[in-house]
Amino acid sequence: MTSPIKQLNRLTSLDPAHNHKLSGNIEGEISFYNENFSSIAKTVKGHKGRVTSVKVSDCGRFSLSGSTDASAILWDTESKQPLRRFSDGNKQITAVNFSPDTQLILTASTDGYVRIFDTYSGELINRIKVCETGAVSIAEFGKFSDEIIAAGHDSIIKK
Repeated sequence: MTSPIKQLNRLTSLDPAHNHKLSGNIEGEISFYNENFSSIAKTVKGHKGRVTSVKVSDCGRFSLSGSTDASAILWDTESKQPLRRFSDGNKQITAVNFSPDTQLILTASTDGYVRIFDTYSGELINRIKVCETGAVSIAEFGKFSDEIIAAGHDSIIKK
């Protein structure tokens, strides 16, 4: 029998090369799914708030989750264990993403900032104001790690 799927947010992040799938829910849990997405392989509690965003790195080695608890967690995709927690401030995370080379991660938040962290050291590298009013809705690295594309509640796309 397959596991019942709880109410989910930002349902899935898919790594086509490795076929990893994950989701987050309102209880702060991250669920890792089996290959055909018919059942949950493992669910882990990582956040104290609702999970708002999930992402699998292009290489498939890492997964990332962001939450209303103002933190992002880097996960080992295979072991499903947390590797590092990222936080800078007390505003809810709205989006998370990896740079193409997986060396950097970014978080977007309700305070209008995008933050860039070193994936391996956890060091905050940069904090960029994207929205003067409201939250950053989406944020992604461009083709190269030196470019970020973000948009927020102020309806302006910034590059």
